[in-house]
Amino acid sequence: MLLRIYLTHCKMIVSLKGPKLTLHSSHADLTNATYTDAAKEIAFNQAWLKQVGFDSAARFSPKGIIPPAITGLHNADVIKGWMDNGIFNVVGDNTRPLLRNTQSSFWPLNTTVAANGYAGLNVMPRWATLIYYNCDLPACTLQEWIDTSAGKGTFTDLMNNARDTAMRNLFGLHWDA
Repeated sequence: MLLRIYLTHCKMIVSLKGPKLTLHSSHADLTNATYTDAAKEIAFNQAWLKQVGFDSAARFSPKGIIPPAITGLHNADVIKGWMDNGIFNVVGDNTRPLLRNTQSSFWPLNTTVAANGYAGLNVMPRWATLIYYNCDLPACTLQEWIDTSAGKGTFTDLMNNARDTAMRNLFGLHWDA
């Protein structure tokens, strides 16, 4: 079950199933956000989660987020704002080489000052799908695929591509070596 909660300036996606309860804030992009932007957003989200009781859920983790559009991971101000507010784990995107651990694409990347602007944040690997977070209708998803990933064809072509890619990534039988 996926519970979607919409606030005036904040969209949180809270999963009630699975190993953790996570939140996703709605800033369109954190690439150029300031420390204050990031710190205030996280503090607001944490206060709201506490106010409605989600912080006491059996499967809640206050230490991780899914950054909006997987942005802010090369912004020292954002990373520091997250970490100063107790966020030490974020979801990454393995389709972006700079967010992959160079030893294994299945291991977390630990941010550094040289590569990310701020050290110590864990970026958990994730293979992105072609089903975009900011679309809720097939036409939007198809257009986003065409515009951002050089996709060609129909929505059925997109679904076939997404299925084949997900299966390859999920069932690749990878092991640590």
